[in-house]
Amino acid sequence: MPASWRCALPADVILSYQFALCGPGGIDPRVRVDMGSWVRLVEEARPDACNPLRLVNGRGHAASIFVGPDAQMSWPGGDVDAPSMRATREEDIGARVRARIGGGLSRCVVAHDGEQAPTRTLVVFDGDVWRANGVGWLTRRYPGLRVVTIGAGDVEARRRELTDADAVSALLGAVCDVAGVGPVAVAGQSFGGLAVLQAALGGSVPVECFIAQSPSLWWGGDVRGRGEGALMGDLGRGACRSLSGLTIWCQVGAREVAMAPVVERCAALLGECGALVRLERYSGGHDVAWWREGLLAALDEWCV
Repeated sequence: MPASWRCALPADVILSYQFALCGPGGIDPRVRVDMGSWVRLVEEARPDACNPLRLVNGRGHAASIFVGPDAQMSWPGGDVDAPSMRATREEDIGARVRARIGGGLSRCVVAHDGEQAPTRTLVVFDGDVWRANGVGWLTRRYPGLRVVTIGAGDVEARRRELTDADAVSALLGAVCDVAGVGPVAVAGQSFGGLAVLQAALGGSVPVECFIAQSPSLWWGGDVRGRGEGALMGDLGRGACRSLSGLTIWCQVGAREVAMAPVVERCAALLGECGALVRLERYSGGHDVAWWREGLLAALDEWCV
């Protein structure tokens, strides 16, 4: 008789999942404390063959999507390679961006345009993941929107670059110089979310809307993944310029138990600095599945 299992989840949750084969003893307990064991487990994981809803997760692997009966998923969950998920025009502008910042950028930077001439621009970090999930579709949902995707590189390069406030500002400034049309928004997740907030506080980039999803606000603190780091320390001390005129979205998953209260406190402090803050808590985790939905929620307001 085939084995079966049950998992109780909130009715309004949206999340991605995979299956991994385990021995008779279950999952190796070392995955809780040993990063190498965890990586080996997730590298062998596969999507659910019985579920047609798919995405590409943050590790670049195919995963299945669970949508609870009370949840509404707006991002298409089918074939991300379908023509409808691609922009009409795609141009690699990496060389031009590199020329602006004097080298030091080895990854792909792509401008995605729809049929209409662009009138506003969205810049997103972790562009490889977003391109794999059909981000060009946004140019069809929002006519006149240009989407610029910035590749992330390997894990170490991503961490190093997205936690360097000066490097982030220089990169965003160069992208805006090369491809920015009309009002500009920037979005990022995890370390990318931290980079978005660093750019907002720095004030040197021509961006009016900042979308920080599950930002790694622990960075620079004592414990990875928990507590408040350097950026939160600056905000708590009042070391922040006036953010009047900026819109900042702070989004976090309800299942990101350690992260949620820190993001909520961050949103409150940003509001005290004068920003128009949108705080949203989604029924999900540290997951591309709801990051896609959260991005749409922000763009639905910004693109009107």
